[in-house]
Amino acid sequence: MEHLIPHFILNKYADGETSGHFQSASLFVDLSGFTTVTNALMAHGSEAAEAMADVMLTIFEPLVQQVYAYGGFITGFAGDAFTALFPTAWYETKDEAYHHALAAAHQIQQYMVNHPSHTTPYGSFSFAVKLGVADGEVEWGILQPAQGDGEVKANYFFSGPAVDDCALAEHHAQRGNMILNG
Repeated sequence: MEHLIPHFILNKYADGETSGHFQSASLFVDLSGFTTVTNALMAHGSEAAEAMADVMLTIFEPLVQQVYAYGGFITGFAGDAFTALFPTAWYETKDEAYHHALAAAHQIQQYMVNHPSHTTPYGSFSFAVKLGVADGEVEWGILQPAQGDGEVKANYFFSGPAVDDCALAEHHAQRGNMILNG
C-alpha cells in the first residue's frame, strides 16, 4: 500500500508550505461489511487480529491501487472508508481530472463486484462498496503545534466543497452504486 501520509503533504512540507488550495476531482469510497467481520472476529479474541489485518489489506490494497493508477492520491482513511483527490492541475483539463476519478471509481466498483467476499479461518464475509464522485475547491493545511522537546509533530487536513460533496454523494448511494455530484 502507499504511504499513510500523502506524497502531496510530504512534498509541501519539504518545500516549507503549510497551507493552500486547489481545484480537484474527488472520490469517496465506503466499504460495507467490516462491522460484521469485526464483530465475528472479536469473538475469537486476539488470535483473530491477524485475520482482520489480512482482510483489511486484501480488501483495501486493490482499491487504493486504482486511485494511484489513475493519478490520484488518498487523503486519509476513516474506518472502512477513504477519500481520494485528483488535482486538476495534474491534468490537461478539469474534465480529464474528473474522468480519472470516474475511471478509478468504476474500477473499484468492478473489483468489488468480482470479489464480493473474503474467507478467513473464522468464516466467509461479504463486502460491498458505495462511491461518491464530485469536484470543486480543496483547502489543505499542515498544523504544527509548538514543540518544547525538540520533536516535531504535525497533522494535516483536506477540506472544502470537493471533499464534502463526494462524501455527500456517497451517502445517497446504495450498496454497489456510484453517485456523481458535479
